[in-house]
Amino acid sequence: MQNGEGFAFELLSVGTAVVGMNQALWKPSDEPTGRTAYMVMYTGSIMYRVDGGTPSSTSGMPFIVGSEPRFLTSAAELQKFKAVAMASDSKLAITYER
Repeated sequence: MQNGEGFAFELLSVGTAVVGMNQALWKPSDEPTGRTAYMVMYTGSIMYRVDGGTPSSTSGMPFIVGSEPRFLTSAAELQKFKAVAMASDSKLAITYER
């Protein structure tokens, strides 16, 4: 993990439809909002974006199983995160931190 305290975990299934992070996990109504996310590719490969745009299977930031973990460093990036599988269904392990 980076610098925060982990408080929630998600194993996000990513297929051919674009998905985002589960806001109920990183922005719970009764607790402080998550500020960062620690991400590890569990299976498969994805394309993702955190700028508000929509990724496709051939356009975006590639994240491939076996590569180094990735960090999202602001609540804005968590809000704007979108991902799609590059080929087969994939799973992304995410720990939310605050």
